[in-house]
Amino acid sequence: MNFRSAGEGPALSAFSGLLAVHAHPDDETLSTGGLLAAFAAAGRPVHVVTCTRGERGEVIALPGTTSEGRAGLEGDGPALGAYRETELARALTALAGGADGVIRHSFLDALPAVYAQVNGVVGPDLGGSAGPGSAVVSGSVDGVRYEDSGMAWVAPGVAGPAPDSPPTAFARVPLDESAGRLAALIREIRPAVVATYEPSGGYGHPDHVRAHDVTVRALRLAADPTWAPGSGVGERDGGVGRRGAEPVHGGEYGSGVGQRDAQPVRGGEHGSGVGQWGAEPVRGGEYGSGVGQRDAGPVRGGEYGSGVGRWDEPWAGAELWQAVAPAAEVRAARATLAALPEAQALAAAHALTFPDPAEDLPPFAKEDLPEWSAEGQVVGSSDYRSPDGLPITCIGSAARVDVRGVLGRVVAAMRAHATQVQHADALPGAVGAVAGWYALSNGVLAPILTTETYAVADPLR
Repeated sequence: MNFRSAGEGPALSAFSGLLAVHAHPDDETLSTGGLLAAFAAAGRPVHVVTCTRGERGEVIALPGTTSEGRAGLEGDGPALGAYRETELARALTALAGGADGVIRHSFLDALPAVYAQVNGVVGPDLGGSAGPGSAVVSGSVDGVRYEDSGMAWVAPGVAGPAPDSPPTAFARVPLDESAGRLAALIREIRPAVVATYEPSGGYGHPDHVRAHDVTVRALRLAADPTWAPGSGVGERDGGVGRRGAEPVHGGEYGSGVGQRDAQPVRGGEHGSGVGQWGAEPVRGGEYGSGVGQRDAGPVRGGEYGSGVGRWDEPWAGAELWQAVAPAAEVRAARATLAALPEAQALAAAHALTFPDPAEDLPPFAKEDLPEWSAEGQVVGSSDYRSPDGLPITCIGSAARVDVRGVLGRVVAAMRAHATQVQHADALPGAVGAVAGWYALSNGVLAPILTTETYAVADPLR
């Protein structure tokens, strides 16, 4: 069990929550399943946003799985999208250890584009329909639906845009339209970690690339005190500051968010330092507190998700975690997998193949990342480690999540996405960096790594 030292990074503090933004159902598991499962297992708040329903995906329809007999879904976008919603629900339950509703979920197009105020607080049910007294206007009411943009394989393991992507494709939606919905959610739930893909989308799928761009834009909008949903006001010079006023200088982490017409805001601990629009500075306590009001005294909230967030109160307290992997580790894991007798037997029985060792790696594999041993997870002294049993270690600008303690959850979630993922299985014990394997519709066996790696960045820089 790892513990942080005093004064170390607040993103993994005892009150921190996680938001993950993904393009299609199954991406939450394939790209960040270990991170989601680890946060859920530790009792941390977790929210997943999915940008489309994967209407243009291929269908594996493997006998003996829940996808058996469902080949007819391929090419029927609405039907496949509806079925993949059910797969996603099962996968999130699996990542939460079998508990329904522990990992909250929203489709991006179902998040409200416009918020209404009720007693100065936005209602917490951000993904649902408006009910009596609700402060949420459901995105489904405005008729918007973000659709899978499709893809074409342009190189082994690398995708590009589909030549026939429709006008309603997610990749064609104006950036601020989709980012605005996400920014409002970020202000409401005030996460400490926001996870998505690296700038090339992991392997080049246009919806993955767009999900990264939307996430970065949303984080900047959420931090901009001049922006409000539906206002049409964007960020200005990075967006953290005031209109027509002197610069605002923040305190500690999470502070530095300016006010329009008041004195500089100076924050306390993580999650504090969020200013007011015409009142005295707010000084917060722990995560989720320190959220100001327009015309009243400071509001002091409880833990993450306690309802203290408001769409008109900026939030600049999140780190951006981008899913990557050390290139040398990917190459080694692929070679290890191809040499395993049980993997060779599986490939022979089901006409699967292994990655070509000479092919170029997808964009998520980075040459400049620090490498850890699969056993110890740590080389050298770490900047911080996580408390409360989170199997996460950060060194410099990289974070590593030990997947082995939640491997069963991740494999179960992969199996839940049976129209997209086949032959997901875990080894009895890790071999090098390989904890198990799976294949997609291309029939290429890929390793499940013992760790997930994230490039950590400040989204406001």
